[in-house]
Parts: sequence; C-alpha cells; structure tokens
Amino acid sequence: MRSERKMLPIGVENFEKLRRNNMYYVDKTEIIADLLRNHGDANLFTRPRRFGKTLTMDTLKTFFEVGQDASLFEGLAISRHSDICEKYQNKYPVVFLSLKGAAGMNYPDALKSISKYGVTCYKKRCKIVKA
Repeated sequence: MRSERKMLPIGVENFEKLRRNNMYYVDKTEIIADLLRNHGDANLFTRPRRFGKTLTMDTLKTFFEVGQDASLFEGLAISRHSDICEKYQNKYPVVFLSLKGAAGMNYPDALKSISKYGVTCYKKRCKIVKA
C-alpha cells in the first residue's frame, strides 16, 4: 500500500493552509516558547530572502490571535509547553503587517504604497464605529 505523498509548500506563507493541506513543514514552533521566555523589548527576525520570515510571522499570529484554531498546533513542539499554550494561545488581538509588497522607485512612492496597505489592513480587521 502506497502512502499519500505530501506537497512541498513552495511559496506558501500561510501556516493554516500549510497544516490543513498536510504539507511538509519543518517545525519551528519552539520559537514561540523561546520568545516568551527570553524576549527583548523588540525582536528582530533576520533571515535570507525566501527563508520563511513571513511563514514564521504568520505562525506567531495564528498562535496568539483570538479565534484561531488551536488544533493546528497539535503534535508540534509548542504543544509540549502546556503552560504557555494555556496562558497565551488564542488570547490576543493581533495586527499582522507584511511590507514585502510595498513598492516604489523612490521614498514618496514607497511611503504611499505602505500607507495604502496599512489602510487596507485596517479596513479588513477593524469595524469602523461612528460615534
């Protein structure tokens, strides 16, 4: 009997999509415990291009954000930290901005692109309430 072959997640930056479609995944969720135990005032994620920065950030968003499916983390390294999962998983509103799509041949054009992206993200995530 032949087992089903997993897909390679080439270009996949969405943690939920990767897990739901049973794609190959190198478990990096231990970074969540590391960040919570050894965090600084700010944390900088540097990796070469096409090396998983956006996927890592989406994984963090999926872990912390209210309303996400906690079962996506079953069997992964972070699931062995029940204290952390109980205290932090799906407990926070999350704002996730990726500037990889920002474009512009000069500073004003890039700033305009980033501003437009920020407004789009805001409208998607927030309901505007009139007083």
